[in-house]
Amino acid sequence: MLLLTLFSLAINPAVLAFSRYHEHEADRFGLELTHDNRQPPPPSWLCKNKNLAVPRPSLLHKIFRASHPPIGERVDFINNYRPWARGESAGTRIASAGREAHTGRWPSFASA
Repeated sequence: MLLLTLFSLAINPAVLAFSRYHEHEADRFGLELTHDNRQPPPPSWLCKNKNLAVPRPSLLHKIFRASHPPIGERVDFINNYRPWARGESAGTRIASAGREAHTGRWPSFASA
């Protein structure tokens, strides 16, 4: 039982970090899709305000307990993420890298 507890204590921060990474990428994907940084916050974020959630918890809490990025970090990211304002975004970089420049068509990926 002690070994299981120690293993859980050691592996849990990595699992939570992986979960936070996916949540951050979901936020980024939504912004890339909509280009709308000024959308009203989702109802779940409003509930956190009513439930008195801490918008910027301590590092220890984030590492050992948080499966989602803290609300404060998410709001900061959403307010500051605007690569399309500079004429670039992850979506356009991926799309332009996948196109064949001379034909303007997507590559076929069929075996030759």
